[in-house]
Amino acid sequence: MVNYQDMDIIDKWIYSEFNLLAQELISAYESYDFHKVYRRLYLFMNETLSSIYLDILKDRLYTLHPQSSLRKSSQTMLYRLASNLAKFIAPILPFTAEDVWRSLKNKDGNDARAESVHLATIRSQEFEFVDQKVLNEFRKLLEIRELVMKALERQREKGIIGSSLQAEVTLNITLDKLYEFLDNYKSILNTFFIVSNVRVQKTSQLSQPEMLSEGEQLDIIVHKSEYEKCQRCWNYTQDVGKDDEFKDVCLRCAQVLRGIK
Repeated sequence: MVNYQDMDIIDKWIYSEFNLLAQELISAYESYDFHKVYRRLYLFMNETLSSIYLDILKDRLYTLHPQSSLRKSSQTMLYRLASNLAKFIAPILPFTAEDVWRSLKNKDGNDARAESVHLATIRSQEFEFVDQKVLNEFRKLLEIRELVMKALERQREKGIIGSSLQAEVTLNITLDKLYEFLDNYKSILNTFFIVSNVRVQKTSQLSQPEMLSEGEQLDIIVHKSEYEKCQRCWNYTQDVGKDDEFKDVCLRCAQVLRGIK
């Protein structure tokens, strides 16, 4: 299990998002507002988890080395989500919650004696910590991600790309503040947008500006990658075929394959 301070920033984001949800659910249960419990759980699982977080995690879970710190960070967060969501759905979906609970290998000493999810305890203090700075910054990233997804879909409809991993994205920005913000997150943008490459560029003029909620603007340019497809991770990168032993994969995947031989 990975401690919070050692987690990847994407996992830290969902950690705080889930803690906010947990606080709402505890309050709703205490008020016997079961409709609110259902509604908030549905939105979180369907939108935040399924459409965003789990989609982003596919690359690291499927392709990184089993001992990768990044992969372990996400596995820790997934375990926390699964075990706590089982507790929160238990009063309204008792059999489903029990099935989930029994399928999880115990990694939480506090629940070691809980043979059933209905005997496990929800401790409100476990959900008190919320990193508001991370939440605010990721809400801006999610707003930009939504615009990128729309730009990708337009190119897909034109037949220019198929999978989003065929795409490379350029973000042209005039404002120093927005440029610095995205530049700070440039290491995760490929993963966050699920594309093969993202470039963040400072420019003096925008050609087709997209407007953010805070009034900031940026150009989003999508084009098809000119590189070969890695047959393992499906990313299109310039180093595919550069490894002497594993000819049809990128160097990242070649290193992983050597590590698990």
